[in-house]
Amino acid sequence: MKNILIVKTGAAGDVLRTTFVLKTLSKKYNVYWLTDPAYISLINSNLAHIHIDIDTLTNTYFETIYSLEEEPKLLFDIQTKLNFENLVGCFYSNGIVKYSADNTEWFDMSMVSKYGIERANELKLKNTKTFQELMSPIFKLNFNGQCYNELNYDVNDSIVRGDIAIANQAGNKWPNKNWAYYDELKTELEIRGYTVNFLPNRPTVKEHVSDIASHKLIICGDSLPMHIATALKVPSIALFTCTSPVEIYDYELITKIVSERLNEFYYQREFNEFCIKSISVTEVLTELNM
Repeated sequence: MKNILIVKTGAAGDVLRTTFVLKTLSKKYNVYWLTDPAYISLINSNLAHIHIDIDTLTNTYFETIYSLEEEPKLLFDIQTKLNFENLVGCFYSNGIVKYSADNTEWFDMSMVSKYGIERANELKLKNTKTFQELMSPIFKLNFNGQCYNELNYDVNDSIVRGDIAIANQAGNKWPNKNWAYYDELKTELEIRGYTVNFLPNRPTVKEHVSDIASHKLIICGDSLPMHIATALKVPSIALFTCTSPVEIYDYELITKIVSERLNEFYYQREFNEFCIKSISVTEVLTELNM
């Protein structure tokens, strides 16, 4: 079989959701994947050869490289260090990150959109396709509900167990994903008799996976825990305050609660108190039928 390389190094949620292509591709190709060392456990090593250093790939010839990152130095290294016939996705040319594919819808809405970031966000707002529907044509695949790859974990690694896990931290990149009422929600759920835990910060992603696997339901924003829960086939309730709910394919596992003010704060990176308060505790409890 011929070799192909997927270059997807981050962010973690994007790495995991891209793995929906692996089962199909691995039947036709020897799949290699270049990623960040922190995210190795998100990629099933039975389906792909996982690498964290581009220099370990210099002696392998690739029919196609799927270049899904936008960092100029990485793109330059791909183009100058690796041996390949075709490059699909992002590339570096004359000091500018560009992209090429049979279908460029995904890239047109990205940070490197040829239309500029303002128009890219307008396109995202009008978009009616899921991430999987946008990404499949890049790999020349049809999306028929293929899920993320299976994750390896050990529930004995978990330090929190219970009925419901709440992922109450979404990081600094998207401060408006940090919903204002997680504390109040936890209190209300405990009054109703549920064992509820905030997911703790963990040294490794694999341990984080184990914590999520040790619960029956996850409540979170549009973030890594939602994607991990989906890979584990654990139901989740996901709150969308500033990012696209349309892009998320629910696999009949994700219940989406979308802010009525989503358009107002769409992909806004600056913190806004009204944004994080735009979904009420009552709305979440209603979805839980409480």
